[in-house]
Amino acid sequence: MFFTIFFAFSFKGKSQCPKSDAWVGGRLSGDFVKVVFQNQNHINADRFCSGIKRETRIDSFQVMIIRDTTLIFKCKNISQAFNADFKNFIKSVELNDKILFYSIWGTDYDGAKVYLNPLEYRIME
Repeated sequence: MFFTIFFAFSFKGKSQCPKSDAWVGGRLSGDFVKVVFQNQNHINADRFCSGIKRETRIDSFQVMIIRDTTLIFKCKNISQAFNADFKNFIKSVELNDKILFYSIWGTDYDGAKVYLNPLEYRIME
C-alpha cells in the first residue's frame, strides 16, 4: 500500500507523454515528390498521450534550402503556415534540393513552450 501511495505522489504533475513530433505533409523527414511538397502550406506537430492526440501549435521556425552545397534560400517564419516568400520560392525547387526546417518552437496543449526536432527533406521528381 505504501508503494502505491508513494508511486502516485512521486509522479503527480509530471508528463508521461512523449515529446511532440513536427512534420510536413505527414512525413517526419525523408524524400518528397516535388509537386507534393509544393502543395504543402504549413508545419504540424502533435503527440499521443494516453491514447489521446494532443496537438502542438507551431509558433515559429526557420527554413533553408540547399542545392548541391550552396545555400539558395533562408528565412524565419512566424506561425505554422508557410510565409509568402517561402511559398513562392518552393515553386523553383529542383531534384535533390535539401529543405531543412530548424529552430522549430511551439506551444504545447498545456501552454508549455516546446522545442521540436529539426526536419530534413529531399526533393524527388
